[in-house]
Amino acid sequence: MRLACEATCDVFRAVFASLKEGMSQDEIGQLVEAGFSKMGLHGGALVLLGASAALPHGTVQQQRLREGDVVLIDGGCAVDSYQSDVTRTGVFGKPSEKVARVYGIVRKAQDTALDAARKGKSSGTVDDAARRSLRDAGYGPGYKFFTHRLGHGIGLDGHEHPYLVPGSKDRAGAGNDVFRMSPGFTFRENLDCGARTTWSLPRTGPRGF
Repeated sequence: MRLACEATCDVFRAVFASLKEGMSQDEIGQLVEAGFSKMGLHGGALVLLGASAALPHGTVQQQRLREGDVVLIDGGCAVDSYQSDVTRTGVFGKPSEKVARVYGIVRKAQDTALDAARKGKSSGTVDDAARRSLRDAGYGPGYKFFTHRLGHGIGLDGHEHPYLVPGSKDRAGAGNDVFRMSPGFTFRENLDCGARTTWSLPRTGPRGF
């Protein structure tokens, strides 16, 4: 699983470095697939540009990359059947003050959730910690801006227990859990900002992939 995550991050990093103004989301998606193919892996990604990054599953309408656009790439691959599931949010060119500010808020929410997971809290409490951090920064309550669960387990399947969702009593880190944590929030008009990373949680503490 670590190899799958490392391969995914390597591909995404190369794709971000190859972005050019005027590219479509389909063309960027093809770069992702080609990157995995060069490694002998099968993988792909959902690519969202600009205003469409605020839509949970994007849009079928063709988008073209412009200066200042948010670029969201969400995908992965499999190595020996073990899955990766990684999202990276970047900006083509210089980020606006709003984007830079909210990304910092999201990263703080992720750190807050990891602290809760490290302490062996229930999965629901870990979600609560991230949601409370965003609410305290002015983006709440509940699902108003943070419109999805915090995360889910991952392994041979892309979605496994534990599910980091309000009300869950499963304890995060009960074993060597691996989970995808994705705090974030959406301004429906033009921005989805998230920090989505895969973490293992051995008893020695969280480790990012």
